[in-house]
Amino acid sequence: MTNPALLSTLLPALSPCPHLSDGCRGTVQWRPESGFIPRGFAGATGTLQAVHLVLVSAEPGDPADGETYHGGPQQIAHDHLRLFESALAGDTLRRGGRTTPYHRNLRHILTLCWPHLTLAEQLERTWITNAVLCSAPKSGVALPKAVEVACTHTYLHPQLQLLSNAFVIALGRKAERRLQHIGVRIDASAQHPSARPNTQPVATWQAAARAFQAWIDRR
Repeated sequence: MTNPALLSTLLPALSPCPHLSDGCRGTVQWRPESGFIPRGFAGATGTLQAVHLVLVSAEPGDPADGETYHGGPQQIAHDHLRLFESALAGDTLRRGGRTTPYHRNLRHILTLCWPHLTLAEQLERTWITNAVLCSAPKSGVALPKAVEVACTHTYLHPQLQLLSNAFVIALGRKAERRLQHIGVRIDASAQHPSARPNTQPVATWQAAARAFQAWIDRR
């Protein structure tokens, strides 16, 4: 389970998030029974001091087939973490009956960064999150500035303040831009885990992993 101090920065988003009634109203959705919740976070299963790597993507895609949530914030968080970690471990997530590349490629990035560790050990040392926690109305489209500002300032910034000594990798240009907006140090950038293969994403993941390993060696 994610470190309680880190998880506490996210639980207000699952209560549900107060921004749903102001800056995010009419754009993002709160439909737990259909999988639409703030999500896309996992890891940091030990102490905060054990986290040396932070991977930040832009926002989650559409919910998986059968993804559904019930109960209060703690239960929703627990169920989401279990689903996310299962998808990393076994590439089990499906959308429209088909596999999606995100978790499979994210696992590949973790292995590039932590080549000699098990998934459990990787997750103890890594925090995975999204700059915006809710899905866009249509996967991949631009979100209004108000949504980006609300989510990055309310949730992303507090997460990263707790992990200020970790190495931050922005996965995709949207994530990079959102991190820059809140003044977070970006140590490396790489393509998104769902990037098309013909854009050569693996080379960018390898370069970011090398930069991370060099940083670890200097510590």
